Order: sequence, then C-alpha cells, then structure tokens
Amino acid sequence: MQTLSIGLVGLGRHGMRYARHLLDGIPGLALAAVSRRDVAAGEAFARETDVRFHADWRALVEDAAVDAVAVVTPHDLHTEPCLAVIAAGKALLVEKPLAGRLEDGEAIARAAAAARAPFIAVAQTLRYEPGVRALRDALVSMGGPLAIHVLLRGEDRNVGPDGAWRPRGHDGGALLDAGVHFFDLVAFLGLGRVRRAFARVDRALGYPVEDSFTAILETDACPVTIDVTRIGGTRCELIEVLTPRGTLLLDRFGGGLTRIVGRERTDVAYARDVATLPHFLADFRDAALGRAPVPVTLDEGLRALRIAEACRDSARREAWVALET
Repeated sequence: MQTLSIGLVGLGRHGMRYARHLLDGIPGLALAAVSRRDVAAGEAFARETDVRFHADWRALVEDAAVDAVAVVTPHDLHTEPCLAVIAAGKALLVEKPLAGRLEDGEAIARAAAAARAPFIAVAQTLRYEPGVRALRDALVSMGGPLAIHVLLRGEDRNVGPDGAWRPRGHDGGALLDAGVHFFDLVAFLGLGRVRRAFARVDRALGYPVEDSFTAILETDACPVTIDVTRIGGTRCELIEVLTPRGTLLLDRFGGGLTRIVGRERTDVAYARDVATLPHFLADFRDAALGRAPVPVTLDEGLRALRIAEACRDSARREAWVALET
C-alpha cells in the first residue's frame, strides 16, 4: 500500500490525539514531522517518537518528506499555515472549525480555488460517531425528519475550581468550539439548505466569549433547534429526531440510540466506543491518494462557519438572519 507521510502543525490537546493515532498505526499513513510553539516539548516528543521536529511550521510545510499537512492549531491560527500548504500544493487537513472568522475561511477558499488545490478536508468528526451514523441510517425507515432538537452540556476547561475564567488565549466560544459540529450535522443528515437562523447567546460567567447559545435553523427539510452550554459541570449530549413514524433519541454519552413509537421503546444496536479520528484519517488518506472522495470538503467546512456567523449576527441584532447555504 502506498504510504502518505503527514506533518502536524500544532501538537496541543487535539494535535496530540492525531499524533497518537498515527503512531499507533493506520495503514498507509505515517507521521513524518511535527511543529509546536513550545520548542522544548516539541523536541522532546520528536526524540521520543523518532519523527522530525520543526520549530517553525513553515519549514514543516516545505519539508520534502511531508506529503500532506494537518493543521491542528487553535482555530484562529489556522489561516496562515493553510494558505502556505495550499501554495505548496500539498494535501491539507484542517481541524474544525475551518477558521476562527468567516472572512478567514473565505480567504482559504479563494486561495484554494485560485491554486486549484489538490485536496483539502475539514475534520468534522461528529459525522464519524457511530451513534450519529446509526441515527442517520435509522431515519431512512422512519419517513424522514419533521423536527430535530440537539442538547449539549459540556464541561469547560477554561473554568477553574473557584469558577474563575482561565483563558486559553484562543477560545472561539460555544458557537465555534461546539456549535460547528451540529451546524455540519445539517449537511450530514441531508437536510438541504439553511434558509435562516435565529440565535441567542449568553455569557453567564462573564466570559469574553459566549459560554452558551440557543439557535433555531430553518432548513429545507425541517427546523433544527440547538441548545449548547459549557457551564454546569456536566457532560451530556442528546439528539432527538421527530418523524412521521415515531421518535429517534440518541444519548451519545449514555443510553445509545432508542426508537420510540407511542410508549414502546426499542434500542437500536450499533458498534459503540469506536474512535472517530482513525476512520477520518483513513478516509483522508484514500482521498489524498485519489482512491475516494473527500470525506468533508472545504465547502462543507465553510458552510458550517457561515451558519455560526449567521447565529452570532442574529444574536447581535436580535432578529432572524437569512442565508443561503
């Protein structure tokens, strides 16, 4: 099998996940080089794993031993390395969201179009969650969605034991850190366009960015309500889909997928505890080598970013915001 050598720009929490999966072994993929702003930590990792280290990510992009680059920095630092990878003509993988601002995502898209970039994928890995895939498959026999409700409760790593703000320096707020997963779900579930959005955001703990939001998306298929908060110290994710033939309820961190018809509940079996990133990386490999379509395209990553921006704009204006995406 042909091997694709990957360089990682960013070796923080997410970047280390990529590195460990690649080092654990994914056929046809090899971790060739890493770059990290913390030079001492990056050099130590390179010695431990016998990969190349570049203190400057530009050198990693130019490294002839690197076939493809994964940009796994905080999202407001995506733009410059993405543009450099596109200019170098190498395959590009970008951790979600595509960028920290819509205008930066659009700049990446313009550069890719001008350069006829060979391959760009955005790591919207919620698509690869087994429960989400089982939900999509189950919808086929249920007559399609009439309404979808999403609820996410997540712990916030920025909050210390005393409840005080601990800024990471690159926080995108609940809309970008969590919301883009569900904005991308609109495309994955085949709901068509998002015609307009209405949203409210909250800063319950006085954060410089929103810690919570509620959004309503009107799609071609049905309304989608998304309620996300990073306060409360709980971890819970529910996706409820109402259909003409009953309800599908996915409790992603707990009870699995349940089909509810009247008062009758039936568990829907699927393989659980499956890591999503290795499967995404394998699809990235196949697409970069010309054997399969792009798993999540640049346009799809940009679409999720546009929905996030529409929600933020709606919250500012306290009004519905129309969009075509």
